[in-house]
Amino acid sequence: MIPSADNLTAEIEDTLGDQLNEDDRAELDLWEKGRELQSIVNTRGFDILLETLQAYVDKANVSLISMAPGDPDVVAAHAAVSAANQLVSYFKQDINAAVEASHKSPAALKRAAGIQS
Repeated sequence: MIPSADNLTAEIEDTLGDQLNEDDRAELDLWEKGRELQSIVNTRGFDILLETLQAYVDKANVSLISMAPGDPDVVAAHAAVSAANQLVSYFKQDINAAVEASHKSPAALKRAAGIQS
């Protein structure tokens, strides 16, 4: 099991004898999350999760398209579709960013290991 980012941060800070800055902490956190996500992103279950999220967006979009142009609820329906679409898009981007970040060792980890970046 990979140590949590908090534990890893503490270990690195102990090794370096100094507090990590926020950028280093964020990089370690993203790296740790990506390493944890690697085991699920290439599974059928994760594909089903993404398909289900997208189906919610698609259903809301169909409902919006089905509304009459003068319907007073069009604006609210449009806002709901837009928000759902953004949520799914950001979710996918964040998961992909974490997994990609996990392929590169964080700078603080390299410093603690004595590796030049």
